[in-house]
Parts: sequence; structure tokens; C-alpha cells
Amino acid sequence: MEYFFLIILIDCVLIFNTWQSRIHIGRFEGYGIVIQEAKILNKPMVLTNFNTSTLHIENNVNGFIVPMEDVTEIADKIEVLITNQNIRNQFCRELSKGSFGTENEIEKLYNLF
Repeated sequence: MEYFFLIILIDCVLIFNTWQSRIHIGRFEGYGIVIQEAKILNKPMVLTNFNTSTLHIENNVNGFIVPMEDVTEIADKIEVLITNQNIRNQFCRELSKGSFGTENEIEKLYNLF
């Protein structure tokens, strides 16, 4: 069973590394493990304005926070991340400044390759 879990972790890292950005559309989010993983890997995000979204990213600094019911704004911000490499790079730089306390664990995963 240990090997199965390890394969899942490796696959997750490989999948995350193929993403340019992360879109997280939802009404509720607690701690946001997937959001933290995206931050650790410096993936710019579009989040809906759920109750803890501002704890995860700073709007227009390292990602976008959009109103939950505004599908046009959600689509517009997704389009910005897809088409504007400067914004993506700016968000990536800001995300890379963060310290999330799990960097050593992620480094261990990278060393497995």
C-alpha cells in the first residue's frame, strides 16, 4: 500500500507541473489543501470569493478573487491568466516569495525523480 500512495503523490506532482494556473470555483473552502499546493508550486489562481479566499491569496497580487455569482468576471480572469503571460509571471513571482512550511516535503518528492 505504501507504493500505491507514493505513485499517487508522484502523479499529483507531475500533473501540477503541467498546469499554467489553477482555477478554484466553489462556495465553501476550509483550509484549502489544493490551493496551498498550487501556491507552493507557484501556480497563479482564480478563486471565487468564498469566506476564506482572502486568507489564501491577495487579489491582483498573486491571483484573482472573483465574485461567486459573476460568471462573466470568472471567465474574464481565466482568460487573463491564459492570454497574459506578464500577469502569470507576476503572480508566480509573488507566490514564490511565500513560505508555506511544506517546502522541504515538496523537495523530497522532487528528489524521487
